[in-house]
Amino acid sequence: MFATTLPVLLVYVILYGLMGGGFISLLAPVLAEQFGTGSLTILVGITFGVNGLGSLLGTPIATAILASLGGELVDGVAPQSDKGYRGAVGFIGGVMAVGTLMFFLLKLKVGGRGGREQPSQLGSPISHILLSY
Repeated sequence: MFATTLPVLLVYVILYGLMGGGFISLLAPVLAEQFGTGSLTILVGITFGVNGLGSLLGTPIATAILASLGGELVDGVAPQSDKGYRGAVGFIGGVMAVGTLMFFLLKLKVGGRGGREQPSQLGSPISHILLSY
């Protein structure tokens, strides 16, 4: 891992704190730009619901991966070795990559390949998804 000293970790924490709010503040405009405003409330709800599900399940899964790879917690304190953390970080990165791929495929399915279609041609993105399966 790259944050092996406290100053490097502090720089990371400060940068993440300054830029992490972009996810919350830009979620609705990006969804509206990509899928139109017709069902924006549903899309924001689904996005936050999936995010909440990931937050609920991600920590126990990452902890199980950490423990299975030998990175056991001792009295709630992380070990000095990053042996188990590499597996947990790999799992989280893989889930994020799959999520990114799913959003990309959804955009291709709903929005088409040749640029944005007019919202009147798209209809509801949710109906496109549900009716296509």
